[in-house]
Amino acid sequence: MRFVDELRAAPRLGVLVGVAAASVGVIYGYDLSNIAGALLFITDEFGLTTHQQELLTTAVVIGEIAGAIGGGMLADRIGRKRSMVLVAATYGAFALLSAFSTALPMLVAARLALGITIGISVVVVPVFVAEAAPVRVRGALLVAYQMATVIGIVIGYLAAYLLAGSHSWRWMLGLAAIPAVFTTALLIGLPDTARWYVMKGRIEQARRVLLRVDPSADIETELAEIQRGLSEESRGALREMLRRPYLRATVFVVGLGFFIQITGRTPSSTTVRDCSRRWVSTAISHCSYCRHWCRSRRWPRCSSHCCWSTGSVGGRSCCPASR
Repeated sequence: MRFVDELRAAPRLGVLVGVAAASVGVIYGYDLSNIAGALLFITDEFGLTTHQQELLTTAVVIGEIAGAIGGGMLADRIGRKRSMVLVAATYGAFALLSAFSTALPMLVAARLALGITIGISVVVVPVFVAEAAPVRVRGALLVAYQMATVIGIVIGYLAAYLLAGSHSWRWMLGLAAIPAVFTTALLIGLPDTARWYVMKGRIEQARRVLLRVDPSADIETELAEIQRGLSEESRGALREMLRRPYLRATVFVVGLGFFIQITGRTPSSTTVRDCSRRWVSTAISHCSYCRHWCRSRRWPRCSSHCCWSTGSVGGRSCCPASR
């Protein structure tokens, strides 16, 4: 594959960026799906009502909203790399806190905190990859992050299936701490992005990072482009997104994200009783990402989105959601 050849030719830093992002994606996906298998056994142990089950599931979503809102500001303040380290470390910490919870309030608090971490990662990881990866493999690495998320979801379902016989919901929730430790160690050794260094006026460090990302690039031209982009960004305002020529793109991005989430059920809303029915859709999602990974390198973005949308409508028409 052309992508594999390009990845092999990429500098070591570019490969590590992709591995780090994919690792976070796996943890993210696992944390999305592991509650599906654990919820039944948590209900039995704590005697949860339907309302309490809903609260436990929704706590993560509420945290995600808060994390997504503050993720960009955090990344600008402490850096992309430090934000990634914080995400990986807190993934592990809150996974362990969930596993050792002794009462519902403690578990809800742990899930809420985990949701905040997930929300931050959704914002920070794409920014980190976009700013730190070599240009020729940047798009593919972003799709690889999404593929890794789907793989994490599958692993979460598989762990739930294997541990269901022993009712080991604590292991289901706590296993996420293992990859989180390795991901944290990997991220600590990486530098921050050149763009963030330029934002903070640390030009020499930005120059060194650009040399590591792509030694053959014109470093001074790259620095000038980053500085020009930051200058234009500083003159922008949020309200400009609601004006032409950006209004159409804003409606598309917000609408696409909204309808992706509102249609169908998320992994965290599925219980272990119907996990088997989710394997099919999750496997299809993985195949879709693999296909899009290849097509995105040859097809225009608009054509890819049109193809995906048509497939989604057809799938919904032929396979209505089960009740």
